[in-house]
Amino acid sequence: MYATGNKKMLNMLILDILKEYSDENHRLTQQEIIRLLKANYDMECDRRSVKNNILCLKELGYEISMDDGYYLIEREFEDAELRMLIDSVLFSKNLTRNQAKKLVDKLRDQGNRYFSAKVSHISNLPDLRHADNKYLMYAVDKINDAIAAKKKISFTYNAYG
Repeated sequence: MYATGNKKMLNMLILDILKEYSDENHRLTQQEIIRLLKANYDMECDRRSVKNNILCLKELGYEISMDDGYYLIEREFEDAELRMLIDSVLFSKNLTRNQAKKLVDKLRDQGNRYFSAKVSHISNLPDLRHADNKYLMYAVDKINDAIAAKKKISFTYNAYG
């Protein structure tokens, strides 16, 4: 993912660790961050580097709590939002079973490791009615693009020769 041998990437690696391993209930100490940097990226640093890089991330606009350990406060998706999106995918009749599984996996990856554990029971899709046509999702997207661009669209239902 990143060129991990480069100390210039340290702030991005720390951000990845905060995204993956921290939340309000799972705060990380500087020593835990140092240990995870070594284990995950083979990157070594000291306490001051951790603190300085977190301060740099805060300057860049990331909301990171520094009280009683470090954790990323705001994420792209909250756990409740991800669960809602996963449920929407599971009950969508416009997706094939395979498309639904891939989307659920992608949504699960948007959360941290604790979210993934909460939704680990969604390993097999329930026997819900899913579309057979794998191109349906792409067709709906094309129609949406045409509508957004205010292009004229037409449908041919039956062709008689």
